[in-house]
Amino acid sequence: MRDEPNFKHYTRGGQISFHNLRMWDQITKSLTLICLMLWVVFTGLIIWSVTSVEKLQHAFAYYGAQFLNAIGQKHDFHFSFHGKTYTQNVQQILHYSYYRDNANEIIRTMGQSALVAFCMAFLIGIGFAIYFIRRGKEQSKHQ
Repeated sequence: MRDEPNFKHYTRGGQISFHNLRMWDQITKSLTLICLMLWVVFTGLIIWSVTSVEKLQHAFAYYGAQFLNAIGQKHDFHFSFHGKTYTQNVQQILHYSYYRDNANEIIRTMGQSALVAFCMAFLIGIGFAIYFIRRGKEQSKHQ
């Protein structure tokens, strides 16, 4: 009996290797995308749960006022507080320390929230990877 030519083994081995590499890449990309989406969602949920809407509005108003001041525009901001509407212009917001301190606090809170959310998403990703490995071992046993 004659041995099969080496090029057939080379071709088949290459097909199997590249198929495995493509599958690994596809699963890794999907898992990474899931973890990134979870990171964004968890960050948003944590920020929403620990920060009031008013504080977020005041922080955005402060950064908006900084931008408007930099380009030389005037604007009046309207804030609702205990059922009343208050109007403040760009200069009032920039010179009132509450807005600056609040904006710095919001940035710090966002950073901490992103860190906690990253850890949560990372652990979930590790859990998925362990699950995929176990499922792969089960499938290998039954072949």
